[in-house]
Amino acid sequence: MLPIVSMAVILAFGIPAGNSMLPSTPGEGDVLRVNVTAYQWHWDVHYPDSDIRLVDEIHIPAHTAIDVHLSSADVIHSFWVPRLGRKLDMFPGRTNVLRLLADAPGVYRGQCAEFCGTGHAHMKLTVIAHSNEDFRRWEEGRDE
Repeated sequence: MLPIVSMAVILAFGIPAGNSMLPSTPGEGDVLRVNVTAYQWHWDVHYPDSDIRLVDEIHIPAHTAIDVHLSSADVIHSFWVPRLGRKLDMFPGRTNVLRLLADAPGVYRGQCAEFCGTGHAHMKLTVIAHSNEDFRRWEEGRDE
């Protein structure tokens, strides 16, 4: 009986937690999309809704789910921001989607977690989570 009860408790908490980490389906609501393309040895970041482009830096609103569409332009890379969740490999010619959620505003460090050549150790990424109001101000300031 103990294994059955234990599994039921794990599933009761695990299924909702797992679903919150899945990327959204089309038409599921307004989820911020960020496209990240890995190059040897930098990250190209593009916000398709506002046409903002950055290098090695992602700005997101805290407490909001973000779908990051990951691709690679050259070799296998791995997107990893340890304090924001799991890592995901990036393969040339393929796009993977990772959902990020920052619990609080702050600066989160990321890096490539797959050896991708001589500049791999310097392939760093900064994720800056803003409050909703600060993110809107940042986004409007970048559009000008």
